[in-house]
Amino acid sequence: MIALRQKKNILLKAFIISVIAFIGYFFILFPISALALDAPAHTKTLTPNGDGTYKLSLSVTGKSQASVEKPRANVVVVFDKSNSMDKMSSGQSRLSIAQEAVNSLTDELMSSNSSDDPNRVQMSLVTFDSTANKIDFGGSNWTSDSSDFKNVINSITTPGSLGYEMPYGGTNWEDAIKAASEIAQNGDGDPTYIVFISDGNPTFYNGTSARYDYYASYKYIRGTGYDYGWGSENNIQASYNAAIDDARAVVSQGNTLYAVGTFGDVNRMQSFVEYAYNSPAGDHYYSAADKAGLNRAFAAIVADIKHQTFYTNVSIKDGLTDMASAVDINGNSTSFTYTKTDKNGVVSEWNDAPKAKLEGDTVVWDLSSVGQLESDVTYTVSFTVTPTQKALNSVADAANGKEKDQNIIDNGDGTYSAYSNTSATVDFTQRKTVNGVVTSEEQGTAPYERPTMKVPVSKVKIEKKWIGDNQSDHANKVVTVQVKKTVTVNGSQTVENYGDPITLDASNDWTKSIAVPGSLDGDTTWSVDEISSIEGYDTSYSSPVVYNSYRSGNFNGNVDGINTITNTLRTYDLIIYKTASNDANIKTPLSGAEFTVFAEDGQTVVAAAAATESNGKVTFSNLRPGTYVIRETKVPAGYQKLGNDMKLVITASGDITLDGRPISADHQGVDSTTGPWFQIDVDNYVLSNLPSTDGMGITPFISLGVMFLLLAVICVVFYLNKKSVIKSK
Repeated sequence: MIALRQKKNILLKAFIISVIAFIGYFFILFPISALALDAPAHTKTLTPNGDGTYKLSLSVTGKSQASVEKPRANVVVVFDKSNSMDKMSSGQSRLSIAQEAVNSLTDELMSSNSSDDPNRVQMSLVTFDSTANKIDFGGSNWTSDSSDFKNVINSITTPGSLGYEMPYGGTNWEDAIKAASEIAQNGDGDPTYIVFISDGNPTFYNGTSARYDYYASYKYIRGTGYDYGWGSENNIQASYNAAIDDARAVVSQGNTLYAVGTFGDVNRMQSFVEYAYNSPAGDHYYSAADKAGLNRAFAAIVADIKHQTFYTNVSIKDGLTDMASAVDINGNSTSFTYTKTDKNGVVSEWNDAPKAKLEGDTVVWDLSSVGQLESDVTYTVSFTVTPTQKALNSVADAANGKEKDQNIIDNGDGTYSAYSNTSATVDFTQRKTVNGVVTSEEQGTAPYERPTMKVPVSKVKIEKKWIGDNQSDHANKVVTVQVKKTVTVNGSQTVENYGDPITLDASNDWTKSIAVPGSLDGDTTWSVDEISSIEGYDTSYSSPVVYNSYRSGNFNGNVDGINTITNTLRTYDLIIYKTASNDANIKTPLSGAEFTVFAEDGQTVVAAAAATESNGKVTFSNLRPGTYVIRETKVPAGYQKLGNDMKLVITASGDITLDGRPISADHQGVDSTTGPWFQIDVDNYVLSNLPSTDGMGITPFISLGVMFLLLAVICVVFYLNKKSVIKSK
């Protein structure tokens, strides 16, 4: 019993070890981080343009997913109210645009506050022009009331709008960042974020003089301790240098500094942030040339402050198959278009988007320069693709029952589609933050679905028609035809056989339909050539089927053309030429001699009796290949009728014999109107073993016979007399 229990324990341990090993192996292959990695929403679409091309669109959507745990944060907004903020941008002043954006920022951040925890997010405001001003909210520089904060934001005006002249309305970064630093040091201990907004490079800095005059005509400030200038490069540099150490000090104190350069000349702003962090600005600097850009910047900042997941370093790759080409039907190279779709579904052109490029057969769109993707904003690149000649050919092959290419899809309704890409992927970095602090960064790759594009295919119906015989006459016949493809490009033609030869017979009702591809190169002409004909028939063809070039945009693949092959039974005209010869062997045409054409049995009339005319000729039309009996059934008075029938044989190959002897070449030919003909001559002399039907009559022969009869009687009498004499002796 103990041994059995031990055995069970051993087996149990072995099982547990195996499970653990499997789990370990599983997580080696699929780490927890990888399993948890959530790719951004992404789509690939192919939309027909109606001209044989497709619009291929690759999209990726940003996402900012707030944590269950709401952030705790102190946010200092540093707001530029210099006179340049009165300038207009798309029908709005820079100031009003900035006010709207900051109001949205406020709503987003303070939405974390609640009645039971009203101070999770506190905000402070510093406004500045030539000098800075710390706003007081009821005895404190901090407020957790979004309405109070927005009321102050909305009340901001520029000195110029109030009638103040220089030196008011300048731009003093140094004083602004110092004021923000002082407020940050008086926070409640939560992480502090400074959002610095300016539309121009600094023109003021804090000095030490007691008085500064611009010119005599301008007002001056006594004892302010501020230096200023006219915006010269030297002055800007001096003002910039005065501010950067304060920016670095703010960061060194543990605060997070964001800078948003808006509208104007803010080329110093990025280096301002880079100096503060002593590293590339990364997601701490945003350039906003318009209202949309400013909103994007603030959305990114909100996402960074909150406990959120967002995406950055995004890159899209789409590898085209040999079934699709980034060249449109006019032969133009791919041109890319870029759009953005906001969370409300409004689509707008993205003129300053990073440019996609075609590397070999792969489209690459690198969005890493965008930084963090905006939440619920969809970024899309689109370009035109068209099926390649291989796609057109492959679809036609599939429709004709050949082995299907791996990139061709049978839609099951008689149509076919092709994959445009081998694979499409979006590479990304998933970044998670808590109160602006990055807690994790993971790289991932996600595939796009593989949409297909319908590839048109047309059909050519090949039909055989028989003329001149009965259906049953060719029931066992078989013909083989070859489809030919002729492509015309700039007046030059190339001709090639298309597919394998096609067999037509009674089993397929002498018809066969084949799928044919369009041509990217030029208009395509489809014709047929009968390569195994039936003897005894003349072949003619209908006009070839012509499809417009696929590049013309008129090839829709919905028109079926017909190539008709007509086999007309070859018939012959028999001409009998009747002559009479005199003693001088002079032949003259003889009219009134009647002939009848019978079938091989000599009884069935094929062509009714007809008499020679004044020219001595009579014609029997449309004699098919076969064996016939020609009989003279009536002769003119005074002439002897032909005693023997004539045997006429016409083979399917066109060989003609009379009583076993061929008709000479000079007695046959082809009439352009009536077709093949041949002639036989009948007169006193044998032609082609033909006896004469005229001469001296029977009288001389009767006279000669009577003479021979009399001579025989005399001989018999003489013999009998001689025998009698012998017996008498």
